[in-house]
Amino acid sequence: MGEPQFVKGNVVGTLENGVFEQVIYSAHIYRRYQAKGLDYQLHRALRGKCRLWRLRFGDTGQVLSIPFERIEQVGFVTQCGKGAGRQIMVKLEYFDEEAKVIQRRLL
Repeated sequence: MGEPQFVKGNVVGTLENGVFEQVIYSAHIYRRYQAKGLDYQLHRALRGKCRLWRLRFGDTGQVLSIPFERIEQVGFVTQCGKGAGRQIMVKLEYFDEEAKVIQRRLL
């Protein structure tokens, strides 16, 4: 089990062997940008410790990943509402697909 990573007192993922992994759901994707946000302060804290950001979708089984150093190259910083604060948004098109969506009946 990896080391829990916190944002505002809440566990948002784990760091293990240089991989920051988050279990998320389709509702966590920002529809406006078709992107996933990473807390700006957490991103800064993970520099030098992390080589890969992995998203594991709990509702579809899909797994996406992106090399950590690429986040700053393709992402953009934005202020999000609903208490999410400052985020680096990375469009899903920049992630590599490690595992495809599983048909709902097989989940």
